[in-house]
Amino acid sequence: MTQSDEATLREMARQIQELVAACSAQGDRISPPDVARLGLGLADLTRALPTIEPAERPYFEMVASLARAALTSILLKEKHEC
Repeated sequence: MTQSDEATLREMARQIQELVAACSAQGDRISPPDVARLGLGLADLTRALPTIEPAERPYFEMVASLARAALTSILLKEKHEC
């Protein structure tokens, strides 16, 4: 993996963590564009996981897990309110 790829992954992870924090702070109420960004970030990260060095992989797997949990929480909250 090149330094550019690693920097891109780290930036993606940072953005996911910011969106998850915003989601948590707002009680799972974030804007639809932010939900879309979170979903796209998770998809991009999931595609990149096999290319990440084994020593770095647990961190990115944790970030993907956070994104997945936030999306699940948002979905369940929306489903419950319907």
